[in-house]
Amino acid sequence: MRIVKPLAGIRVLSMEQAAALPFATRHLADLGAEVIRIQSHARGAPPLQDIHYFRNKKSVGLDLSKAGGRDIFRAIAANVDVVAHNFTPRVMRQFQIDFDQIRELNERVIYCSVTGFGTTGPWKDRPLFGPGAEAMSGQNSMIGEPGSNTPGRPGTITYADHVCGLYLLIALLGAIEQRREKPGPQHVEVSLYETGIAHIGTVVAERSKGAKRPVPVVSADIDVADVAEVVRDPDRWRRGCFVVAGTEVTAGPVWGGGVDSVWTATTIGQHNQEILTEIAGYEPAAIDEFIADGVIGRKDLRFGTKPDPDPPLAVERGLLSRVDQHEGNWERFAAIESKPPWSLGKKVQRSPGHRVLEVAGSVA
Repeated sequence: MRIVKPLAGIRVLSMEQAAALPFATRHLADLGAEVIRIQSHARGAPPLQDIHYFRNKKSVGLDLSKAGGRDIFRAIAANVDVVAHNFTPRVMRQFQIDFDQIRELNERVIYCSVTGFGTTGPWKDRPLFGPGAEAMSGQNSMIGEPGSNTPGRPGTITYADHVCGLYLLIALLGAIEQRREKPGPQHVEVSLYETGIAHIGTVVAERSKGAKRPVPVVSADIDVADVAEVVRDPDRWRRGCFVVAGTEVTAGPVWGGGVDSVWTATTIGQHNQEILTEIAGYEPAAIDEFIADGVIGRKDLRFGTKPDPDPPLAVERGLLSRVDQHEGNWERFAAIESKPPWSLGKKVQRSPGHRVLEVAGSVA
């Protein structure tokens, strides 16, 4: 399969956490952009299920609480096309790396802010995560059992984050295109709350004209055993589970189209030397001082990098491939006791033509 890289030559500096921004920048990396992920090496390693947010990204371990860390960030930001973050405006002002500061260093920068409620207004400095955005935007009240007073939730914990990330991706691609005609600095911003509202369609407009409050709509009544149709083997069930980092697993599955195009960093800070030398312009002696002072550093991610085929789930069109570092690692991963993010409250019985799994008290 031919891999198209239309964003080759675009360099992105991303100070990212959680899911919304990492989801957007992962797509940029897949499209050929050089994405530099900034992350503190002083904090704990992320959970294994976050591995796909590291896909095709370079990693710099940087402590922004130190003055030297902020200097390094600004030095890199002066030589990139895009600077992105998903922290509150207060944090970026505190670190002196907000839009006004960065535009002074880089007159062609596209600065992206992913926030909970926007960069202006009374709630601008309040944090928000995906599940909160789903609730506040009204999405949860339209999901669940009809007549129930309990709101439902989308099937994935990162639903609102990924919606927000796609809005950012579209806006950012537009900004890159606009820069051809207007090369000055641009500020692109999206918020979890606003994209959540935008994603519920015409409900807000309908309600403003007196329409009834929307309620959950049931699709059909089914026997609970029929749910088991979705999962037919333990491997597929396992791929829906959450596993916490710090286990005996030294590498995990990385999903992506075309195994030859997928890789992940194995440590936070794996590209410290490269980025600080080639982009920020630091001499080796200065880098050694940063290391000694704890300004930059490394932390093991326990993620795999070596391509390895996965016949049971490989899709003919190349949508999914698995990257695994060590032979036998997947067997260790499959043996870990874990639970999926759902649970049916009753015993599920086998029905003809179905295979039912029950692991750790949960069923799929």
